[in-house]
Amino acid sequence: MQINKNVILLALITILLFSSIIASAQDGQYVEVEGRANINQGNLVQARDMAITAAFRNAVEKGVGVFIDSQTKSSNYELIEDSIFSQAQGYVADYEILDTWNQDGIFHVKVRALVQEELLEDDLDALDLVIHRAGDPRVMVIIPSEEYIRRRWNRARTISEPAAEREISSQLLDAGFRLIDQNQIDQVRDSEGVRRALAGDAEAFRELRAEYDADLLVIGEATSQFVEERQGFYSYRATLSAEVVKTDTAELVASHGVSESGIDITETAAARDSLSNAGAKMSEYLLDVVAEAISDGERSVQLTISGISFLDVDDFEAELKGISFVDAVYLRNFSGGSARFDLNTSILPMQLAREIASQSELSVDVTGVSGSQINLSKQ
Repeated sequence: MQINKNVILLALITILLFSSIIASAQDGQYVEVEGRANINQGNLVQARDMAITAAFRNAVEKGVGVFIDSQTKSSNYELIEDSIFSQAQGYVADYEILDTWNQDGIFHVKVRALVQEELLEDDLDALDLVIHRAGDPRVMVIIPSEEYIRRRWNRARTISEPAAEREISSQLLDAGFRLIDQNQIDQVRDSEGVRRALAGDAEAFRELRAEYDADLLVIGEATSQFVEERQGFYSYRATLSAEVVKTDTAELVASHGVSESGIDITETAAARDSLSNAGAKMSEYLLDVVAEAISDGERSVQLTISGISFLDVDDFEAELKGISFVDAVYLRNFSGGSARFDLNTSILPMQLAREIASQSELSVDVTGVSGSQINLSKQ
């Protein structure tokens, strides 16, 4: 019987393809971990499954530890998130049960699991996970007036639709950030509060935060200038400057400027294109610096505690310095039974507030937590 050579070739290709897939799936690191679960109503099968799931989570936690800088004191605290744990089984390519036992109503399992490091690393680096770990901050983008200077009259005119602002908003939205609704921006763009914010008024930042629940403010100015007319086409060049500010503390995160050109058959369209192109170029910068700012391993947090006596301030400062996730503590002022500290920490304000509330020798209540602030009161 003669075997068709094409059939043999196809079979070989198929074998190689599946071998490649299997080899790829096996790439990773083997770790030995334990998992445990309560035995409810004597249901050992359910307890076993839950213990294995817990073991997968522990295996992924070990895998995550590979990608954390040894200088970071968070010890996986910040990166071990539900967004990773909820799909822990997806990162385990293979596993072997090494041992099982029951003790005091708890089912224990020891497994050897293969964690897919490359897949895990890709997900840890993903911007949407960075945003999630930072508490999903809300961003407000305002370029109050976008103007272009026409050739004929050499005077500024306002673009009817803010092209640079819309482009920045669109890029940030596509990247996974939550933005303040554009209708709200349209209503406030020409307000006195925005003009004060553009001038750097810290109180204006806090007012915008209170009214629109904005954690980060992207605010700036844009102008487009006539360059030339050639063969029926107009050329304009836009200049756009923008700042990124944390609204609760008025901290300047970034400041940047860009220039871009636009060409079209009408002056208005050319000016609008140049502004839109400048917005796109600015977005490339903002996506990098904003992501870095919200995911930075060390962040500055303002902590205010009220109802505290001056004699207790030193003890409370010593407690803060003793928290493993806090790198530095600075007492900024004490007035009227209220003390304000600046802290350098490797975890989020919400996480830090929980640590303080659970560890403090003083009885304190957490009265407020924001993007960069914690407010406490002594009971």
